[in-house]
Amino acid sequence: MGILGGVFGVMMGWIIGRVINFGTNVYMHRQGFPPEHFWAVPWWLVAFALGFAFLVSMVSGLYPASRAAKLDPVQALRYE
Repeated sequence: MGILGGVFGVMMGWIIGRVINFGTNVYMHRQGFPPEHFWAVPWWLVAFALGFAFLVSMVSGLYPASRAAKLDPVQALRYE
């Protein structure tokens, strides 16, 4: 789930960047300037974002699992 969120976030960031670049180029064309490429996302930033998403999802899943593994199953299932 964390990797899926990371991929979705990277894709949304890329799409938003393309929209910003398109809007800026439309504005610059109306002002008489040549089109430029303003928005760029380096590959290392994409890799870092995906790695960070993976790390956060692992920590957020392993911490509760390790706490639950220490509980007695009978006590965990007993209703108070």
